[in-house]
Amino acid sequence: RQITTARDTAILASAILKEFPEYIHYFKQPNVAVGKRRLANRNSLIRRMAEADGMKTGFVCNSGFNLVASATQKGRRLVAVVFGAQSGKARADLAQLLLVDGFTRGPNDARPRISSLANQSLGTLVPTDMTASVCKKKPVVTLVSPHKLGGWGISLGSYETAQKADMALRGRLLSPSGMILAGSAGVMKLPGSGYGAVVWNIDQAQSLSTCAHFREEGVYCNVMMPETFTAISALLPKPPLKAEKPRAQGSDGVKSKTKPRAKK
Repeated sequence: RQITTARDTAILASAILKEFPEYIHYFKQPNVAVGKRRLANRNSLIRRMAEADGMKTGFVCNSGFNLVASATQKGRRLVAVVFGAQSGKARADLAQLLLVDGFTRGPNDARPRISSLANQSLGTLVPTDMTASVCKKKPVVTLVSPHKLGGWGISLGSYETAQKADMALRGRLLSPSGMILAGSAGVMKLPGSGYGAVVWNIDQAQSLSTCAHFREEGVYCNVMMPETFTAISALLPKPPLKAEKPRAQGSDGVKSKTKPRAKK
């Protein structure tokens, strides 16, 4: 699962263009031949903006329609990065606006440079999941059963929906404190209402130190003892037992090779 920013993607794109100029022509190919088929480049910007010469489209339900667009005018190349558009046309429209605006401003414009954009603390921003608006369906979150949780753990808050709990959990685990966590992480249904973002199967020392670090970063964190998971499980209905299949002839459910004798 990857999470990135427009700034970092722009740095990567600029590095590729600078370090590998011999491959730049691939980014503006109008189509590619696959057997007898010709697949058109999904970057519509190269067909409607004369200066456009790349670079890469992207789409996933979580982040919508994305585009790294490059264009060259009078020997000057610019890169625009668009994340989270609602359609392929929308991402191309915005990228074109950014590129045209950039060319009108000139290289000595006083606007901030990428190098002046400071890093944000990992975990302080939770990426928005666009699945519901882009793919017309709710993001699927697989819930963990509290009955199966054990060891020490931490709670990273309770949320009204499983999707919000999952988004918060993903954001927190990208922080410096979250990246070094062992154990398992997931979303569980809470007694009454709501969903919890939890980590379990860690030891006492790590649960205490992790929560201490999260609190220093201004993030909610609560230590979960093994008894806490047990108490939560007791307040929730137990998962239904799977119906046992009737055993066949023979010991331990193994079918007997001999047919049962018919009664006279």
